[in-house]
Amino acid sequence: SGLVEAAGGKVLSLYSVANGPGVLGIIDLPDAAAALAVVGVVKATGAIENGTLVQLFTPEQVKPIRQNAAKLKAAYRAPTG
Repeated sequence: SGLVEAAGGKVLSLYSVANGPGVLGIIDLPDAAAALAVVGVVKATGAIENGTLVQLFTPEQVKPIRQNAAKLKAAYRAPTG
């Protein structure tokens, strides 16, 4: 799509979904700000009624997130009631 490319991204795949939202697109964009801008432009035109933006992570991106979560775990205390 021209919009996605203008935002520095690439459409990786599009699927028709029989029992769900109707269409599922996988789009690679440089960052969350670009993704939000693309979705905002498309939603503003009325082309999509109900959209959900989901960020996908590679295993390489998840590893430092899990390491950080392991460090933070000791500092968390569940609320008691």
